[in-house]
Order: sequence, then structure tokens, then C-alpha cells
Amino acid sequence: TIRIKLQGWFNARLERHGNCITLTGRSIYVIPTRYGFMLGIMLLGLLLGSMNYSNSMSFMLTFLLTSIGVLGMHYTYGNMVQLKIEAGNCSPVFAGQSAKIPFLLTALNSRPRYGLYLGDADRLQQPGSVEQDRAILYFKTESLSRGRYTLPRTRIWTTFPFGIFYSWAWLKLDQSVLVY
Repeated sequence: TIRIKLQGWFNARLERHGNCITLTGRSIYVIPTRYGFMLGIMLLGLLLGSMNYSNSMSFMLTFLLTSIGVLGMHYTYGNMVQLKIEAGNCSPVFAGQSAKIPFLLTALNSRPRYGLYLGDADRLQQPGSVEQDRAILYFKTESLSRGRYTLPRTRIWTTFPFGIFYSWAWLKLDQSVLVY
């Protein structure tokens, strides 16, 4: 019940963007994964040991690993920024079938994008891997009655390049599917 209320609150805060959205800095979130937290605890231990023994090589290792972690955060964020996502047309389906919703992803800067996943929302089946700047999501319709339904909020996420930071953005597009 609390989870449903929180999801309703988050859904109300998201604005619909038509069939196209460009990810900017205000719509991308970044947090450490459990491996990122373990790296942070290890770096804190290394720093305390370095200060206790006044070991210059240990300081160098600590600051080198910290800078690699910060660069990992930067690249994880940069993998999603300036990414244009367009929802394609969805053909009508019968109730009980899965609707295929195509997405086209375009990088507005010259960076290649790796390790992006799309999906994992309320009624979506499995997350889809983004390959060749295209992704297809499967929308479950078995419990829906006939009519037109809009695509639920969708998440795009990545942990590229090191897996120590998790970056995601919510998409709420005006794409709909007709269920017979």
C-alpha cells in the first residue's frame, strides 16, 4: 500500500513529453551501486591507514582509486546525457497478447552509448537491451479490457562503465496502444 502510494506520487510528478524526450541533467539520477558503496568503504579504510602510517604510496593509491571512481560516475552520467528517445507507432493487439512498442534512441552529441537498458515499469515484461540505437518493449495486455491504453512510465538505466554507479531516468511518453 505504501509502495502504491509512492508510485502514484512519483507518477504525478512526472510530466508527459509527447512521443519524444531528450535527457538532460535535470532528468538523470545517479547513485552508487552496492559495489560502489563497498569501494567507498574500502577507500575510507585506505585513507585512514595512510594517515595512520604516513605512507605516501598508500596515499597515492587511495587518491588514484578515488579519481577512477569519480571518473566512473562522470562516464555513467555522460552515457545518458543528451540522449533523444522517440517512441514509434504501436500496432493494435488483442487482449492477452503482448504489444510491441519500438523506441529509437539518438545521441545528440558524438558519444557512443553502451550498456543502456529500457523498461522495468509497472506493466512491462522484461527490460530490453538497447542495440543499434533501437529497443523494443513488450507491454502486457492480459488483464486489460478493450480500449486505448497509454504506455506506463518507463525507466532507462545504465551501470556502464565500471558498474559502481547506477544512472537512470524516468520516461513518461504519450504513446498508446489499442487493445481489441
